[in-house]
Order: sequence, then structure tokens, then C-alpha cells
Amino acid sequence: MTILESLSDRIETKVRQIESVDAHLGDLRSELAYLVKLRVRLAKGEKDNSATEELNTTAEKIADKMPALKAGMVILFDKGGNRILVAPTDYNAESYPLSDYTPEAVLARRANGEWQMVSLVNMCCKHPETGSTDPAKEGCRMPFGGMIDENSKYVGECVSEKHFNEDSCGQVIIDRDGGNCGFAKYGYIASQKFAKGDGDKSTQADKRYYYDDNDHYLPLSTNPDGTPNELFGKGKEAPSFLSDSDNFEKNNAEILKKATRQPEWRIAREIDNNAYLGNYPAAECCARYHTEHIRDWGLPTAPDLVCIMEDWNDIQAGFEAVKKVAPHLAVQLHVNFNYWSSSEYNSGGAYGLDTDYGNMNYYNKNYRYYVRAVCRFRI
Repeated sequence: MTILESLSDRIETKVRQIESVDAHLGDLRSELAYLVKLRVRLAKGEKDNSATEELNTTAEKIADKMPALKAGMVILFDKGGNRILVAPTDYNAESYPLSDYTPEAVLARRANGEWQMVSLVNMCCKHPETGSTDPAKEGCRMPFGGMIDENSKYVGECVSEKHFNEDSCGQVIIDRDGGNCGFAKYGYIASQKFAKGDGDKSTQADKRYYYDDNDHYLPLSTNPDGTPNELFGKGKEAPSFLSDSDNFEKNNAEILKKATRQPEWRIAREIDNNAYLGNYPAAECCARYHTEHIRDWGLPTAPDLVCIMEDWNDIQAGFEAVKKVAPHLAVQLHVNFNYWSSSEYNSGGAYGLDTDYGNMNYYNKNYRYYVRAVCRFRI
């Protein structure tokens, strides 16, 4: 397939998606418009029973079509309705048979109050279009890239230009209570994963837990009421520990712009799985990956991975639900390994998530870690 053919196919798929979503939104818009009229009638004092009843009925209909979103919900393609929809938390084969619905992702939060979709599979250099459900498959562990020459010697500066203070102690981060947490190059994430029945390490008002409460711990990305937490990722001086790297589109675009070693990487059968200069397999695999109906995937930012770690149990449950229905379509996140983000620390390192300890840290770009693609979910 040529680049033009690939681009044409992507455009055609995107047009179909937009048309499907637009039709669904059209129904909601008409009901919302009617709901607004009813609210106006009530505001004017028309508090008759029929208006109140109509108001409640319309609100219920809208709620049915737009269920409350929760991390771990399964994203499906409805073949009959030709649209993407969100299945409730009790996703199962009886309610959503594979003959009518295709699972394509699992829902997750973002730190800014928005949502993202997480791929059902690992990215894979040998299968960049489809990824892989086999953790042991060659090519599933890959470097971030772009830091060694052909003699396997490091290139570039391995010092930070913006994350160290003058004493080279690291970036100041603010803890969950707003206090100065000191200089740190990493932080522990409050995660459902560590909420064990015996010997809980730490607990918050909203029942979040840390692996080690005595180390540098990151504030929650959201407040108990679901609003974005202003303390999340904030440092004493800008740019901060995490918030300066939360630009999904920019991060991926800048990485892919540097991907010059394998010029045909967008159409090549396999992605070069090395950390050579000009080679960025993690971002390249995410850009190549697509499901049947969703194509705008990319390498997640560090804050994206933090949110996934926070809701670990819910998201793992979503993957498990898909595995029960279609084992060939999904694999759960690895419980004791690292995942790359698109957030670069410096020319020699990038941020990654350690799922064993719930730790966000920076690592040398030639280390081989797993990769999950994410896609923005806009409502």
C-alpha cells in the first residue's frame, strides 16, 4: 500500500466515523433543545405537572444515551448502528455479542478532566498495524529510541536543562497536601493497585493508596468530587515535574518529526526495534496502530500514564472483561514492568511508568519497555 492509498483509507474511515457520530449527536441535540424549552417554561412559572413530567422523561432519555463515564468501561463499535459507543461496567458477551459489537479500547481518565481510550493490546514492532496480545512476542518490548549510534555508543547530552536545580538535586514537586516535597526526579502514584486488605500502606479520603508513603508521592490528579486537582504535577518553579509534558499531540508530532532513520516507517512491514539516532519505535508503533474503526492513536504522555495507574483496578477489570469475551483481542497491563510515555526528560531520557511500584521516573531511551497506545475520547 502506498502512502497516498494509506492516507486515503484513513480519511475515508474518519469521514465514516464523523458521519456516524454526527447522526447520533443530532438526536441528542434535538432532545437537548426540547429540554431547554421545558426549562424555560418552568422558569416562567409554568409549573404544571405535564411540563415537569416531560422534563424528567427527556432527561432520563438523554441519560440513557450518555451514561455516566467511568474508567474501565469498554469502548465498542456497534455494527448495526455504525457508531462507537461505551458499554456499561458489566460488559459481557450476552449483552454485546461479537457478531454485533466489536471491542476496540478501554476508557481511562486524563488529569485535566477529559478522557482517553487505551489500546486493548501491546504495541509490537513486528505487527505495527495490529499490535499483539502476546507479551512474550518479539518486538513487544522496545526502546524509546534516538540515543545510540551504530556502534551502540550514547549520543547527546545526558543532563537535564530544566529539571535540575543549581545543585543538581532535581525538580521540586509539591505533595498531595500542598507542602514542599523536596527535590525529586520521580514520584509515587496513588493507585487502586495498592489497596490491599492487610497492611495498607497509605489511604486518602477517597480511598487511594500509595506503594510507599515515606517517599516522594504525587498528588492525586483529581479531587474527590472529580474536578482536576490544581496540585497535580506542580513544582516550585515552572516547568513542573509533570504538567509541562502533558501535550499529547505536540509530544508525538515532535518525536515523529525526528524519525528519519527508516523513512518508510509508515508503510514498512516492520518497525526497526532499535534506539538508533532517528529511530523512535515506541511512537512509530503507536502512530501505525489502528483498530477497525479508530485510527488516531499515539504514545501517551506521562500524566496520561499517571491517570491509568491511579484507576489501575478499574482499567484492568475492563481488559479482563474483554478477554473473557474475546481472548484474541485483549491483554491486561503488565503488573511488574515499565511503560514508555511520550514525555521526554532530556536528550538521553524519557519518562516511564513502573507498574510494580507505581513509580513515575525517567529512564535511558535505549531501555526496552512495553508500550500501550492511547487515543483521545471527546464527548
